[in-house]
Amino acid sequence: MIAPQSRYPDESLWSVRRQQSDPLGFLRALAARGDFVRFTLSRQPAVLVNRPDYAASILGSRAAAFRKGSANRRAKRLLGEGLLTAEGDRHAARRRAIQPVFGRQRLEGCASVIVERARETCDAWRPGQIVDITRCMGALTFGVLGEVIVGTPVDAHFDEVRQIADAATATMDPLVSLVAPLRNIGQAQARLRRVAETLLEHASRAQEGSLLALLREHDPEPASHAQRVDDLVTLLLAGHDTLTNALTWTWLLLASHPDVEARLHAELSDALGGRVATIAELPALVYTKAVLAEALRLYPPAWILARYAVESQTFDEGQVPRGTLVLMSPYLLHRDVRWFNRPEAFEPDRWLGSQERQKTAYIPFGAGARSCIGESFAWLEGVLILATIAQRWQLRRTGPVPELDLRITLRPRGNVFLRACRT
Repeated sequence: MIAPQSRYPDESLWSVRRQQSDPLGFLRALAARGDFVRFTLSRQPAVLVNRPDYAASILGSRAAAFRKGSANRRAKRLLGEGLLTAEGDRHAARRRAIQPVFGRQRLEGCASVIVERARETCDAWRPGQIVDITRCMGALTFGVLGEVIVGTPVDAHFDEVRQIADAATATMDPLVSLVAPLRNIGQAQARLRRVAETLLEHASRAQEGSLLALLREHDPEPASHAQRVDDLVTLLLAGHDTLTNALTWTWLLLASHPDVEARLHAELSDALGGRVATIAELPALVYTKAVLAEALRLYPPAWILARYAVESQTFDEGQVPRGTLVLMSPYLLHRDVRWFNRPEAFEPDRWLGSQERQKTAYIPFGAGARSCIGESFAWLEGVLILATIAQRWQLRRTGPVPELDLRITLRPRGNVFLRACRT
């Protein structure tokens, strides 16, 4: 039986009054009707699929029948033909070229950079200080990625890149933006590419072993200068923004759950004994990783995934005609009681021992051929930053939990300020 059509409220779809829309509430209401619900989004036929096996097939086995659409074309205006925006054969070629530089040996070399940067960040804090944790985590992850990718410090460019990204990703309505006409972001693109050009000049003189140096050495199809710019912009923006938000949510959750925070500190004390965390200690930091995994479950950076059907496809509950916009929401899947007990609760224990999740019900980094190429790096960086800072500091809330800011990634609305206390 085909579910009744639902129309995203669109009487003032293109009006600034749409700023008060509730896209997550709308998606929740659709999901309450079933796992395959048709609706329209600004006259665009669409369907919400809310089953892990559906999402797995769209992102994996049936990926050739689906492509990114208007939102991806908008992203290309900013990022160019980087790994995040490239399609088809071009995407496959760039992934093959970049994947080896995220290998195990390379990650081992990154660990010391991550820990040293995290130590420098919290060295600057003082007991009782109110810390802008959003900015601190942003500057930290940007600095780590810059040093790893470019091979030289890039901190001086953080504020400009952050301003450019914030302006370019600001949207009146995150669902409407999936089908809206392209925005004029030419000025943001030009500024971002000027920064990337400067960083590439630095990289050409930087130490061997940086990601860009390894790409120059091992890329089977030597890329043009323009492609290198696209690669750099994509890796810096996507990698930095994702983990910034994940860590910000993690600190907020820990500040609200002292029992979880106490267990985290106990593990760090037992496993590290006051020593600096290294990649060798990662197997012992089981609960630390579970804390990060649970934060990613509750607040997945990529909260909505969109694809257009380029071929008609049939699922158990209905057909997806060619041209249909297909939406999948990791946020909804991660908070579905069918896949996770007490889904609204912050319970890192669920990731210990026998995990209760279905493999495809947990997709904070996507799935299939377009899953995040830097996932292993993100886990390494996230766990080491969490361990390094939590060894020395507790962070306490100074106000209510912020509202969600739904952009390309799921972030808190406004900067988050927490009080630093010695452990």
